[in-house]
Amino acid sequence: MVNRRLLRVKAMKALYAFKQAERSDFELVLDYIDEQFQPDLNSMDVQDTRKLEGLRKLAKIEFEERFSGKISDSDIELPAEVKEVVRKAVHIYKEKCIQEKKNISKRVINEVEFLFVQYIQMLLLINILAEMAKNDEESRLLKTDEINYSLFAKNKVCDILKNLDELNVQRIKLEADWKTDHLLIVRQFYKDVLRPNELFIAYCSKVNHTFEEDADMVYHIIRNLVMKGDLMKQFFEDKDINWLENSNVIKSLVQKTIKVDQANEVKLQKLAYNWEEDRKYFTDLFSKGFDHEKEYEPIILDYVKNWEEERIAMMDMIILKLGITELVHFSSIPVKVTINEYIELAKTYSTPQSGKFVNGVLDVLAINWQKEGKIKKSGRGLIDNR
Repeated sequence: MVNRRLLRVKAMKALYAFKQAERSDFELVLDYIDEQFQPDLNSMDVQDTRKLEGLRKLAKIEFEERFSGKISDSDIELPAEVKEVVRKAVHIYKEKCIQEKKNISKRVINEVEFLFVQYIQMLLLINILAEMAKNDEESRLLKTDEINYSLFAKNKVCDILKNLDELNVQRIKLEADWKTDHLLIVRQFYKDVLRPNELFIAYCSKVNHTFEEDADMVYHIIRNLVMKGDLMKQFFEDKDINWLENSNVIKSLVQKTIKVDQANEVKLQKLAYNWEEDRKYFTDLFSKGFDHEKEYEPIILDYVKNWEEERIAMMDMIILKLGITELVHFSSIPVKVTINEYIELAKTYSTPQSGKFVNGVLDVLAINWQKEGKIKKSGRGLIDNR
């Protein structure tokens, strides 16, 4: 299932994506300023290229100073045309950033919700493989193959999934059927990976199976052959750049679906225990992290006075900003939980020393801000809050 750790990862990557987009938008707006002071090739008047070049430089300097938050010390009164171009450039830049924020947040929400579609497709894959095994019976008889692969089609889990109404409803609703060209990969997987597998051969060499044996076989196929095998793993990675982290959620959902004690317990799982609440958590974390990131940057730098800003990895800075955001704006999450979670993010996604670095900054900051009353917890947030 989707959990808060995954959503923290998504928020971290979303802020990283925004910082990249922010740089691109900045360069685009500088190009806009350049365009405003190009000679008018359609004009019959003589163009003062030196003046245009001077205005262009003034406009870019003014825009860059506004972007960096610096106040110009110059006493030079800017020409009216420079002021107007800079005003428009700032407006364009701010609008682009706002739109980038909306697009990235929406894209991540869609990506998380698509995990449920991928989960449905994984269950449908089991049905497809069972159907291929059933069709293999005719070929087996013609070739006098001793292994009866079609026995997999009688797998109790496969049979339940095939007739599971809620799975068929979601298949239609989400348009989750495997595409024709993708079935070619599945056929190759069945032929080159599944049939030669020793455990699958052993399974198909036995006529009768318990429900537990059927469930173990299906889970083995998904966990070890589909998700870990090179062929299907590459296929999914080509379709989803975040497959490595997303696959863990799908694997968990599949396991909860089929690794049950009795046949009547096989049922579809929810994406999360409370997706509406989790979705709000993500959107608030990303939104507040976005809104306060420039406010938190000097605070972080003040806590690491012996470090130059350039020496702090961008990912560390993003992780710290999100950690501070959660400490301050999420009263129901204990301080210890927040610090531990962002330490783990730093260890996994940043430099070898990032875990200790993030721990040191957040721990000291949390202690000081709790004393000052800047961090206030309530309800579940008071658990282990020391």
